[in-house]
Amino acid sequence: MIALTMCALALAAAQDPDAGLGQDAATPFELNWSLEAGYAYQLRTTIDAGGRFKWGRGHMHLNGSTPLRDDLELRVGIRGQYDTFDAEGPAITWDSVRTWQADASVQWKATERWQVFGGAQVISAAADGANFGDAIDVGGAIGAVYAVNERLALGGGIGVRSRHLDDALVYPVIMVQWGITEHLRLSTSLTSGWANQTGAELAYALTDDVTVGVAAVYDYQRFTLADGDPTAPGGAGEFTMLPVAAFISYDLSERCTVSAFVGANIGGSMKITNTARVDVLDTDYESAPVVGVQGTITF
Repeated sequence: MIALTMCALALAAAQDPDAGLGQDAATPFELNWSLEAGYAYQLRTTIDAGGRFKWGRGHMHLNGSTPLRDDLELRVGIRGQYDTFDAEGPAITWDSVRTWQADASVQWKATERWQVFGGAQVISAAADGANFGDAIDVGGAIGAVYAVNERLALGGGIGVRSRHLDDALVYPVIMVQWGITEHLRLSTSLTSGWANQTGAELAYALTDDVTVGVAAVYDYQRFTLADGDPTAPGGAGEFTMLPVAAFISYDLSERCTVSAFVGANIGGSMKITNTARVDVLDTDYESAPVVGVQGTITF
């Protein structure tokens, strides 16, 4: 994926040696940024293997984009995430997980209806006490989107990501933008405030400024454990979540939006893997309420 991105930038740069960042000289340099920040909280739940925990997550996500040509756009982003765990019992042996992610992608408008995208990412997810460098994984994705008509666009692709003490994760990329009516839409571009934004939402615009809806999200997190972890020193922890929530978003201005959501994590699992790649814990945990808030500013 890194090679794909670099090739696209190099080809763009070859259009004109005086164009910066691979831009066509006829395309004005313009950076568009957005900053997103939010917090989600899950109430206490019971682990099937024994014990209980409650969980919180704060995140910030800075995104930027600039046109390279009339038909080519570069997008970059950096995200920081901090998860805290308040646990009882032996299953969860860490207090927090720090995650940093940087990504870059290009989007090419191949025709009036087809758009092709590809990009790469670097991720470091480490429990408290684990080294940042030991927790680095890389990945990328490629795919395409087809505009069926003015109201409907469908897309798909494939992504891959390395994982600490596990085989690479290969996953599908599914994209839907469907304006069902003037006020109702179905989308895989989430506004409900979940940090990892993998899921879908059905949203209804009550007014020009207020939108309500429901969202279902799949959240996957794998991270490196500290060398001093009592269960799996230097091993890996893994969490999955399936939150379903109702949300409301309010546009304070053209550049600022706030949203809040409330719902439940209806399916969750956790796993701990040691350095021999043996799962020493593989269990589920019970459903629990979740709430959250988010704000987005574009500039």
